Amino acid sequence: MSRNIKLYASVSVLVAASAIASAAWSSDKTYFVNQPQGIDVSLRNVDFATASVPLGSGPTAGRKVWDLDLSTNNGTSQCFEIATSGDGTGDTRLWVADQSLDDDSGDGLYSSARVWLVPTPGNYEYLTVTVAAYSSAYNSIKFSLDIRKRPGLTEAQCVGQGPAVKSIQGTRTFVNAN
Repeated sequence: MSRNIKLYASVSVLVAASAIASAAWSSDKTYFVNQPQGIDVSLRNVDFATASVPLGSGPTAGRKVWDLDLSTNNGTSQCFEIATSGDGTGDTRLWVADQSLDDDSGDGLYSSARVWLVPTPGNYEYLTVTVAAYSSAYNSIKFSLDIRKRPGLTEAQCVGQGPAVKSIQGTRTFVNAN
């Protein structure tokens, strides 16, 4: 009897691990909230070939998109750093609303940018950054999405190099966007 229970438990663990691994490739949104004891780094594997990943609209129409929802609260300013990477067979572009934030950082294929968020006291400040395939030709790429909190940086340090967007108490400003 105990051997059957152990076998059942082992199979259950393997099935759960498989489900978690496939979920990491199949979701279509990442939430990254600045909270005490929250995570500082998140590395997600994204597979645009997955059926649940939607096509964009407006300037990203016809291209697969992945939304990254960033937020901070309680008057806490926060710098986030976002980067995509892969094996060189894909091409991504970062968007905020209908404006391109970054295309072709560093190696010419993948994207990176920083985000500076400042909430009003007692409220959240939200910003959605959309990662899109550069064109519909890249709608089946797999890539990594790296999100990092950059604690301790000032606004100038956060947005001073490379493409960035600031969302300060509801007012959005693009810096070095391309």
